[in-house]
Amino acid sequence: MSRRFCLALCAAGGLLSACGGGRTPPPRPNVVLISVDSLRADHLGCYGYSRSTSPTIDRLAAEGALFEVVTSSSSWTLPAHAALFTALPDSAHGVDRGSRKLEAERRTLAEALRAAGYRTAGVWSGPLLDPRFGFGQGFDAYVSHAETEEDWDRAVERSHQAVTGPSVLARVEELLDSGGPGPLFLFVHLWDVHYDYIPPAPYDTLFAADYSGEVDGRDLVDYLRMGLEDLSQADLRRLTALYDGEIAWTDRQIGTILEMLEQRGLADDTLVVVTSDHGEELFEHGSFGHKRKLFDESIRIPLVVGYPDRIAAGLRIAQPAAIVDVAPTILELAGAEPLPDVLGRSLVPLLEGGSSLPPAPVVAELVDDPRTGELLLAVRSPEWKILVRPKSGRTIGLWDLEADPFEQTNVFRVDPELTASAVAGLRSALAELEHLRDRHAHASSTEAAESLPADLLREMESLGYLDLAVPQEAEGPLRASPNPIRVCDGTGIGVTTLVWDVADAGGLLEIRVDGPHGKLFARTAASGSAATGPWARDGMVFVLVAADTGEVLGSTIVRVTRAGCQAD
Repeated sequence: MSRRFCLALCAAGGLLSACGGGRTPPPRPNVVLISVDSLRADHLGCYGYSRSTSPTIDRLAAEGALFEVVTSSSSWTLPAHAALFTALPDSAHGVDRGSRKLEAERRTLAEALRAAGYRTAGVWSGPLLDPRFGFGQGFDAYVSHAETEEDWDRAVERSHQAVTGPSVLARVEELLDSGGPGPLFLFVHLWDVHYDYIPPAPYDTLFAADYSGEVDGRDLVDYLRMGLEDLSQADLRRLTALYDGEIAWTDRQIGTILEMLEQRGLADDTLVVVTSDHGEELFEHGSFGHKRKLFDESIRIPLVVGYPDRIAAGLRIAQPAAIVDVAPTILELAGAEPLPDVLGRSLVPLLEGGSSLPPAPVVAELVDDPRTGELLLAVRSPEWKILVRPKSGRTIGLWDLEADPFEQTNVFRVDPELTASAVAGLRSALAELEHLRDRHAHASSTEAAESLPADLLREMESLGYLDLAVPQEAEGPLRASPNPIRVCDGTGIGVTTLVWDVADAGGLLEIRVDGPHGKLFARTAASGSAATGPWARDGMVFVLVAADTGEVLGSTIVRVTRAGCQAD
């Protein structure tokens, strides 16, 4: 054990219960919360997936409870984990962009459990769970999977291609063997499912042994710039197979954690919760990765709960739940005081066989323009999902989830009854979000970037997590003409022409949509112009970049106006 790790444990006063040999079981359960980064629910066997990616999670679900429809607060790591810990939506906890951290005034799950007499420990393995983002508050010991600072520096530099599972298990075992009385709360963050997809053998060929193309699961940040047209079907199958291999590899790590509990006599007295922060886009809506959109492939997450003494085996719960419900549920099962004035609610009545809870808004948010704070907001019910931009008042789409679970057909205003129901649900959600923002405004989150080391900031940028402020240029190398676009049919859709003029570019130029890593619109070696087509919408950002370096050369924001339409 490293000296740094020992100091962390000693400072905590001797950490976790490792109940061997004949000790009386604790009156309250131990709690193990496992968050698997980038794990989408529909790639697990217990959620109906055809591949055997998750035998351990499947067994836990068979012996406990599974929530069938669970929505994250966002489609990326930082805000989703803040929501997991605080039971607040992103716009209330405030950690909604890569430069922000959780304020000490925010009360967290770990703080509530520690106040209730729990010893608290966390093991983290991805850059955005760094304690400098505020995630360590409430933990007696919150430790990296890396054993030394030097190990962590190397891990940050290569976190795309790191295999962190074994080092996470080593930290978990040290914590379990560190001794100490009373119930424990152990948070475990498993990173390996996050791209790049390079699972160790045999998981690298477990689901696609006969592929002979160039996709090897490495350098997948480049795929953030691709569209589906850039991959063959064989390439896409290979990419998906490698993602599934990472899930199977990580499922094995979860199995080892459960075995550790068994070996120490803790299993029967431990509440185990397995979930994720977000899913992963595999080009279902034209993009790869996450932090791009709010379709279900990037925000539907698993939630599996095992607790032998209290939860009946094989329970499947259809009522929608959310990541913000995890902390309130754990706190009630642990006999601790609830977090005050939050969006999340305890799911214990459902775990105890209750028929249902009252309807509640299920929301997800994504800030996609850090300069203006413009965000995407998704609100869903069992029947529908609506996606809007609240600041501009624009509706992007509405989907009938019963008839169209893969969100392919926008029925906003096409189905008047569903539209009316969704708009009412949206208004209710917006009112609740406004209340929570006002209630928690006294603890607004602050910028973390200045306190983070340069290597971590570089890694965040390489992962696509650090917000890049793209300058808006009225006159510059990229412009939309006309701008604003005049639209009279009420759709908010129009056609404009992008014009770019770069003298002596010296290399290939690219036009990207919604950021320097967004979907490719055009590629050229010289000045030129191209029509956008009828999909250009109000607030859409086009960015001109140098293809070889990624340098941002200019940008333009498309504006849509309906002025004068009534006179036409």
